[in-house]
Amino acid sequence: MCKRNGTLLVAIAILLVAFAGCKKKEPKGNIEKQWDATPLVEGDIPLPLSVVIKGVMLDLSYTQKGYMITALKIPMLAAMKGMPENTYFYQGESVIIGNSELLSTVNKIKIVKKDDTSGEISVAFTDDMDMPIDMAKISYKKLGVSSGIFSTSIFSNDRQIKEATLETFPEKIKLVKIDDIEKELIALLGYLPLAPQPTDE
Repeated sequence: MCKRNGTLLVAIAILLVAFAGCKKKEPKGNIEKQWDATPLVEGDIPLPLSVVIKGVMLDLSYTQKGYMITALKIPMLAAMKGMPENTYFYQGESVIIGNSELLSTVNKIKIVKKDDTSGEISVAFTDDMDMPIDMAKISYKKLGVSSGIFSTSIFSNDRQIKEATLETFPEKIKLVKIDDIEKELIALLGYLPLAPQPTDE
């Protein structure tokens, strides 16, 4: 009886080891996606701009290979243009929003992966001739299928490194390029009329 029980236990142990060896590996994350970067800029977009800017996206080598597009979610602007509320806007050239010069622009990047879940993104600042004049870094770790921990000082007003968990968007978000996003933002805030105002004549 004891021998039979011992044999049964050995068989169960072998099955458990075999089952463990057949477990599916966790799917690897991919850094080249559209990331909701709003947590990285919270508190750094000044009033009254924070009233109309409702989100920030980092499009990492997804829409445009080898580039990071930093885009803004501005529902009021999307409504004015007859676009979906979840539309994100950007312009090609750098624009200063608060103390952050990188918001709503396109920059060349180089992604260096340390392993499957961590790495570093070098962001190039260029001049009008597209020549690099400065570099910045974004680090990431614990990269999963739909989330990762990012750290950078790029968006921080005091240039201190800020760390936050970012999530990917469940589906591809439409990006719309506009010529002068600063002018659009000022118009939304009521400082610049969107159309000629009627006179009292």
